[in-house]
Amino acid sequence: MILHGDADPALNPALSEQLNAELVAAGVTSSFTLVHNGGHGWRRGDARKAGVPYGPSPSAEEILEQELEFFDTYLQ
Repeated sequence: MILHGDADPALNPALSEQLNAELVAAGVTSSFTLVHNGGHGWRRGDARKAGVPYGPSPSAEEILEQELEFFDTYLQ
């Protein structure tokens, strides 16, 4: 499970998208979510630090739900 903010000042989101594609091509279960208005993290403060005035989409709560669902599906 890969999540990456589109306003990440530290890493280009394309790197995570490429990693996901390579994992899938190798037969590994992987998912990629681009977090709109997300900095290097997706809390509201992280977006503001990255110069984005709005919070992330999906929201931090929605991301947590995705994480729990992924873990429940693949790590039991």
